[in-house]
Amino acid sequence: MQQVDSSRATRRDFVRLTGAAVASTAAGKAIATPIETDADAELMAIGEQLIALYEHETELLQILAPYRDVYDDRLEAIVVEETDKARGRELTAELRQAMGPEFNAADDEHALIVAAMDEPERRMFGLPAHTVRGLALKAACAAYQNSELWEVPFDDLDRKDNFFRHLIEAVLGFAGHPLPFATLAALSSERSES
Repeated sequence: MQQVDSSRATRRDFVRLTGAAVASTAAGKAIATPIETDADAELMAIGEQLIALYEHETELLQILAPYRDVYDDRLEAIVVEETDKARGRELTAELRQAMGPEFNAADDEHALIVAAMDEPERRMFGLPAHTVRGLALKAACAAYQNSELWEVPFDDLDRKDNFFRHLIEAVLGFAGHPLPFATLAALSSERSES
């Protein structure tokens, strides 16, 4: 370890020279974390991957939106009316074909995106946030995961959903981050105007 003139050394010099800062864990034990490392590096990498997947999913859902009501209504009728599972699968395949190639391509890709999100979501929500930036990333991902909370006016939500939406917005606001997509921002400003 380098020697420092202690008459001019600051705490920052000491930490820089030792190369570590001591941080407490939830268990109360002390661990050394190198100053040069980002405490949320893994979280940020996973979060950035998830945000890209969420944004792609949002694009696909916009493509599927004009088809969704018709498809869901017809599919529900098949499920309710058809007791023979083999015939139900056959009718579902016919319905998908009738919806056209754009619907099928977007629906298939959406299923792949949802499957691709599973493991990164588990990893990200299993990692603790050590910084405000990491906490804001978790809040943004929670907003994407619960985007239906922004599909209705704030005052129309039940108490639990209202609280959860407000918590996400508060964390993002505290961190100086906007809501993750335009629809959320528009609905949030609607709430503050009322």
